[in-house]
Amino acid sequence: PSWYPNETSPQNGDFIQRHAQAVSELCDVTVLFLKRRKQNTKIKISDTKQGNLREVIVYFNNRLSYLKIFRNYFKTLNSGNNKFDLVHLNVAYPAGILALYLKKKYNLKYIYTEHWSAFINGNFNKFFFIKKLIIKNICKQSQLILPVSEYLANAMKSNGITNKYQIIQNVVDNTIFYPANKKSDLHTFRFLHVSSLNDSIKNISGILRAASIVSTQLKDFQVIIAGNDNYSEHKRFAAKLGLNENCIRFYGNMPQSQIADLMRSADCFLLFSNYETSSCVVSEAHVCGLPVISSAVGGVTEKINAANGVTVEKGNVEELAKQMYLLIKSLRFEKSTISDDSVSKYSYQAVGAQIYQIYKMVLDNA
Repeated sequence: PSWYPNETSPQNGDFIQRHAQAVSELCDVTVLFLKRRKQNTKIKISDTKQGNLREVIVYFNNRLSYLKIFRNYFKTLNSGNNKFDLVHLNVAYPAGILALYLKKKYNLKYIYTEHWSAFINGNFNKFFFIKKLIIKNICKQSQLILPVSEYLANAMKSNGITNKYQIIQNVVDNTIFYPANKKSDLHTFRFLHVSSLNDSIKNISGILRAASIVSTQLKDFQVIIAGNDNYSEHKRFAAKLGLNENCIRFYGNMPQSQIADLMRSADCFLLFSNYETSSCVVSEAHVCGLPVISSAVGGVTEKINAANGVTVEKGNVEELAKQMYLLIKSLRFEKSTISDDSVSKYSYQAVGAQIYQIYKMVLDNA
């Protein structure tokens, strides 16, 4: 992987880790992740194993060679009776360079899962010519490209990346995310939003404006916004709009278990992003049985249908407010139906089985 949770960034690429955990229920998986650090310490290794999943994270000094470090540790891991059958690349750059090396040196085929927003909104064209050429070659040499949404697949194709594609969704841990056992006795209708709270991407100010419009018509509702400790600017804007803490509540960073608790206490999930690649949090909300109101952007539109939510035009605050109002007045979604359908798509068992079948197909055709 190009990204993976580590001691410096514990949530970086956690969705990649969940893919590895899911498929490790069916086969042996070793993750080898290289993490550059500025510290003077040349090399530090974390090597852990749980079940069939081994995670080897090598922290190394910036002055050392990325490829040389990888060659040394791969050679150690790929020894004796533990030789690898297949490589699973996650995020094209820079780890795709390593996948190309393994294909040339060891004749190891690789498949490639992509999560990267670099392929959308014209970002790919901003790369230097050589970097674009390398990425295109990485994609071309893969046996199969596995984007996490149809939207991302189409964006990659529009950038001239041709290959066979198959969509593999991100995983939701349904031992953490699941519906509430019974309906809350609270009468206040609760909307929930969870994200990085980056306004240019997630449009928190738009959610607050919509809440302000709804508050002129209804009083008995609350919007909970969580996910980042740096929310003071949003809180000031809410106060400027006349929204008090009974209507808007902010929470900082939370572990997944607490986010899941918030979802179980909510009635609807809100997402008003300006763009999204896939959105793990929408899948998590659906597994908890929550209907979702979201802007119609990116891969989110592939997840929302008439049975589990509604989409609104990106940036259209009035439309968002209207749908919030309608949902408060008439909650028309069945939580158990939303959850059951989502578990069948996003659980460890469902996604792990899909990835494993791809592994078998590639190896059978070797």
